[in-house]
Amino acid sequence: MEGHVTSFAGHLTLEWHLIRLKSGNKAWPLNDSSGTFSISADGNLVIANGNQEIIWSSNVTSNSTSSGMNTTAQLLGTGNLVLRDVAGSGTLWESHRYPTNTFLPEMRIFHNTRTGQRVSLNSWRSPQDPDYGNFSSGLYAVGIPQIYIWDNGRPIWRSGPWNGRVLIGVTRMYSVYVDGFSVATEDDGTVVFTRAFRQKALMTNYLNTEGVLVEAAWDDQKREWNPTWQAPIDDCDFYNKCGPFGICYSNNRPKCSCLKGYEPKNKEEWDSGNWSGGCVKRTPLQCDRDNNATDKHKVDKFLKITLVKVPDFIQWSTGSDFFVRVAYSELDEKKDKKVIIIACVAASLVAICICLLLSWWWMSKRRGHRVTLQYEGGEVGQLNSSEISLRNAMDKVNVEELPLYSFEMIENATNNFDMANKLGLGGFGPVFKGKLENGKEIAVKRLSTESGQGLEEFMNEVVVISKLQHRNLVRLLGCCVEKGEKMLVYEYMQNRSLDVFLFDSSHNILDWRKRFSIIEDFGMARIFGGNQDQADTGRVVGTYGYMAPEYAMGGRFSEKSDVFSFGVLVLEIISGRRNTGFYNDEWSLGLLGYSWKLWNEENVLDLIDQRISSPSSLAEIVRCIHIGLLCVQEIPVNRPSISTVLSMLSSEIFDLPEPEHPGFTDKWNGPHSKTSESANKVTLTVLEGR
Repeated sequence: MEGHVTSFAGHLTLEWHLIRLKSGNKAWPLNDSSGTFSISADGNLVIANGNQEIIWSSNVTSNSTSSGMNTTAQLLGTGNLVLRDVAGSGTLWESHRYPTNTFLPEMRIFHNTRTGQRVSLNSWRSPQDPDYGNFSSGLYAVGIPQIYIWDNGRPIWRSGPWNGRVLIGVTRMYSVYVDGFSVATEDDGTVVFTRAFRQKALMTNYLNTEGVLVEAAWDDQKREWNPTWQAPIDDCDFYNKCGPFGICYSNNRPKCSCLKGYEPKNKEEWDSGNWSGGCVKRTPLQCDRDNNATDKHKVDKFLKITLVKVPDFIQWSTGSDFFVRVAYSELDEKKDKKVIIIACVAASLVAICICLLLSWWWMSKRRGHRVTLQYEGGEVGQLNSSEISLRNAMDKVNVEELPLYSFEMIENATNNFDMANKLGLGGFGPVFKGKLENGKEIAVKRLSTESGQGLEEFMNEVVVISKLQHRNLVRLLGCCVEKGEKMLVYEYMQNRSLDVFLFDSSHNILDWRKRFSIIEDFGMARIFGGNQDQADTGRVVGTYGYMAPEYAMGGRFSEKSDVFSFGVLVLEIISGRRNTGFYNDEWSLGLLGYSWKLWNEENVLDLIDQRISSPSSLAEIVRCIHIGLLCVQEIPVNRPSISTVLSMLSSEIFDLPEPEHPGFTDKWNGPHSKTSESANKVTLTVLEGR
């Protein structure tokens, strides 16, 4: 058990995972060193001084009629000290009902809106004195529940309302699966705020002596608590910082300014940095002034302000719009419209000129320079009809400067396709390492004659991959179409494929920061044109497990097909499991189905690769799982767009919708091999991650 009972500065304290919790005799510290903590004859927990005078008691009545042997005290793994009735097996008293400066899992803070009773956190007077300090933090449940910090009863910070999942002013709160917070209303009007106990992700909050509410995560390896969030963070976090009709910008100097149509109430105070007086209207509203015939048409307007947290206004939420009524003259609409029109016309002219120049350049290039396919092996020998048709087809495709390698050159580079040079087995054939005469190392993907991939699939792959350029994707150097062979030549990556580091335990582990960088930076190299809505192909090319259902089954692909592939990749990076290699005899669901099952069971932490499961990163990891599940939804229209995915990863979009059923989860598991390794591990275009 990670806890024990001790004393500190004359107070009874509980130590749980190195946290010192004051409990009992809060206002009456012992003045001698001979005090005792015990169960009294009436079954209560008591603290007595050296003269055996009781200075504190749990003051509960046992239902038992016999002695104190009928009650027992136990410190639970959650840090909760409980007094139980042995005969009735009921809890008579528990320390979690009386929080001090620390909010532990399963602890309760509450506010009864009928009686006004509140149980809150209270700061220590100093780090060495656990007596009550000046600051408190608790729930305010009038209207929509929210958390406050008070300085001697004066509010200095608020969290924003509870929206059923998070406190919307606290961007750190990503998901109930990590934070575990919940709010419930009891029959007597008591609104309770609590946090679930999760052994794999121990989290706590404490109110320090400076009035700062800190969240910390337990690092079991280092045996220490790491702060993950705190409030207030900056000046704009403080309650009513800029006064009425003032607005605070964290990155501005000065931070406070007045809303449009308003001016400082006291200019001298405002200029000196005292913004508490706020702002007042510069021009009276129409309803506040006498209107003549001319003014009747100059009605007041509403000014739209976005992404503003309004103190004590319970109907706001992150991302909502806020409207301020201002006088007609303050908007100066004619001037604004004139500026907008001029800007639009100028931008349109510039765009037209750029388009004309690009069109002229492209047409000139088409006339003056036919796309060439450089032959790296010297003179072209006798080609059969299929090779001629292939080269004719490739000549019609805009594949710039794509070299054609001779079979002899590839054969020499791979030492006659020596098995010692075999890197792995891909979806359509083996991959070999080779070395050209100039010393350049290459990876050769040799299409298997049994793969079923013919001329059309090969052309599709060549055309698609040749257009992709990204630092996380291997580059296609060329191809070989001689002697009935179809081979793709890639650059060789010395550090091997991403899947080696994810799925092979013998290699160095990628920590979460590196994995998140891969997710965030992937850039979504797309096979689908940005000016298309959707398209069909008669032949499907890709890697099992990454193909979207509509593409694999019907040959229909769109931007949402790329999104599906990206979602699979995200879940693989987080779990350290292959989608096509993960199989469970009990569920037969594959990785997507398993992820979906854990999500619905609110047990998604079990999906995370335990090698990267750091409490300080769990919120970010769970958010990525959430995004991954949104990307792999079965119905394409439900998946987010690529631009939306990037906004989600950067937290520009904070509130995420609930995911729906993913594709390929009903008793499905594609072809897999636990020992295979391939160059096609990233997208539908069968590419390998760097």
